Amino acid sequence: MTYLRKIGSSLTVQALALVAYLVWTPWYFLRGHAAVLDPDIWWHMRVGDWILENRALPHTGIYSQLAGHKPWIAYSWLFEVAVSRLYHWFGIVALPVSLVCLQASIAFVLFWTLRRVANGFWRAWMIAVVAMFAFRETVPLRPSSFTILFFIVELALILEARRTGNVRWLYWLPPLMLLWANIHIQFVYGVFVFGLFTLDAFLRSIGASRNWRWTRDQEARELPSQTVEIVMVAVLVATCIGPYFIHIYGVIFGYARNTMQYDTIIELAAMTFRAPAHFVELFMVAAVFFLKGWRRRVDFFGIMLLLSCAAVSFRSTRDAWFLCVAAALMAAEALRSEMEQKKKEAAWQRWIPAAALVAGIAICIGAGSRALKTQSLFDAIDAEYPIRATEYVREHHLQGPMYNTFNWGGFLIFNLRGYPVSIDGRTDLYGSAYTSEAFLTVNGRDWNSDATLARANFVLLEKTLPLASVLAADPQFQLVYADQIAAVFVRKR
Repeated sequence: MTYLRKIGSSLTVQALALVAYLVWTPWYFLRGHAAVLDPDIWWHMRVGDWILENRALPHTGIYSQLAGHKPWIAYSWLFEVAVSRLYHWFGIVALPVSLVCLQASIAFVLFWTLRRVANGFWRAWMIAVVAMFAFRETVPLRPSSFTILFFIVELALILEARRTGNVRWLYWLPPLMLLWANIHIQFVYGVFVFGLFTLDAFLRSIGASRNWRWTRDQEARELPSQTVEIVMVAVLVATCIGPYFIHIYGVIFGYARNTMQYDTIIELAAMTFRAPAHFVELFMVAAVFFLKGWRRRVDFFGIMLLLSCAAVSFRSTRDAWFLCVAAALMAAEALRSEMEQKKKEAAWQRWIPAAALVAGIAICIGAGSRALKTQSLFDAIDAEYPIRATEYVREHHLQGPMYNTFNWGGFLIFNLRGYPVSIDGRTDLYGSAYTSEAFLTVNGRDWNSDATLARANFVLLEKTLPLASVLAADPQFQLVYADQIAAVFVRKR
C-alpha cells in the first residue's frame, strides 16, 4: 500500500495520467472526422461570412427561402465569425484542429476545477474520466461546446464562493455571462443555475434569523444575500448587452414552445438507455444523492441543481453534459478531504498541468496527422454529403427554387451558393409546423400537400429516403442525377 501511494504521488505518474486523459476524448472524435461531418458547422461558417461581408448582423433568415418573410437572429454570432475566419485563414484542416483544442480545453478545465474542489489529484482524475465518458459525444464543434466550458467555470466560481465565504468570486459571473450570451443561447442555463444559488442565499438569510434548521449547512459559508442578489441583477443585465439586446430572450421563448424538435431530431430525444454512457449518467446522479445522504448534509442548492439538471438531461441526450458536470462537481465537493495538505510546489511544478494540456493537444494532432490531411477530410465529406450532386446542379444551371432535406440543409448553404435552402438546422427559424411538414414529406407522407415541394423546380435529397422512391414514380418529376448517396429530380415542364 505504501508503494502504491508513493507511485500515486509521483509527479511523473500524475502528469502521464493527465496527458492520457486529455488525449482520450479529442482522439475519439478526430479519427472519425466529426468536425467536418457535423451538419451545423457549414451554415455557421456561412453566417460568419455574411456578418463579415456586410459588417452587420442578420435579422431575417439569410440563405433560406424564408428570408425576408420570417425574423431570425444569429445569437451565436461570435462563434460564427471566429469559425469563418479560421476556415479562411487555415482551410478545412482548421475545423478538426479547433475541435481538438476545444475538447481538450473542456477536459482540462473540468479536471482543474475538480482537483480544486476535491483537494486531491486522483479523486479529481477518476471523477473527470467518468464524467467525460458520459458526455463526451455531446461536445461537437458548435457554440454549445462553449456553453459546457462556461458552465464548468460558473459552477467552480459558485462552489468556491460558498466554500470560502468570499463573495468576490461571484463578481466574475457578469463578464462571463456577457461573453456567454453572445456565443450561445444556452446561457439561460447559467442564468437559471445562478438563480437557484441566489434563492439558496435568500432562504439561508431568512433561516438564520428564524432559526430554520434545514437551512443550516456546516460545510457552506453563509454569503450576504443582498450582495448575491445584486450580482444576480448584474448577470441579467450582462446577458442583454449585445447586438440583439433583450430580443435574445425571444429566441429562448420560441425554443421553449417548439416541442416538436424533441420528437424528430435524434440528438434532442430522451435517453434510451441503450448506450453505456446513459447508465453512467444515471449512476453519477444516484451516487451524488447517496453521498449527500450519507453525510447527512442539507444542501438546498445542490439538491435543486441535481434535480433540475436531471430533468433537462434525461429529456434531451444532447444536454447530458448539464447533469454530468453538476454531478461531478457535487461528488468532488462531497469527497473533499481537508486532511490532505497540499505540498508546496516549486515554480516549475505549477506549469505541469498547462504542459500536459499542450502535450495532449500535440499528441492528438501528431497521431491524427493522417486524418488531418486535406484529401482525407474531403473524402470523408464526399462520403457523407452531396458534393458531386451540387457540382451537377451548378454545371447544368438548374433553375430554383430547390427542395432539400433537413440533414443536408446546412451543407447546401455552404456548398451550393445562390440556391436558398428550403430547410436547414435552424429550427428557431422554421418553427414546429414547417419542420414537421418537412419531416413528413421526406418520409413519403402527405407530400402532395407540401406547399414548399409544390413550388420547387428541382429536389436534391438522400437517395435512400422514401421521398426519392415516390418522386421516381411521379410523372411530374424526372431523375436527372444519382450517385451512391444523392439523387436530383427536376420538375418536368
